Amino acid sequence: MLFLSKAKIRVFKDRDVIVEGLWKDYTPRIRQFFEENDIVGSIHHRFGRLVFSSSIDPRRHQRIRNFLINECSIRGKR
Repeated sequence: MLFLSKAKIRVFKDRDVIVEGLWKDYTPRIRQFFEENDIVGSIHHRFGRLVFSSSIDPRRHQRIRNFLINECSIRGKR
């Protein structure tokens, strides 16, 4: 459920990926990216910013941010 977020991605240890909100159209692309990069955790798009869970290595934040902005743009969507 989305609360205060426009979009959310949750990736579990068993490789299950749940995409909600404005990123829903990009689910296959997002699933592939997170599986290839072995990332587990959650990301929320909240008030125009990306919020990462503590389980995602901070060194990967910029790479994930670049992927979501360039490949899964939600700019202009409502």
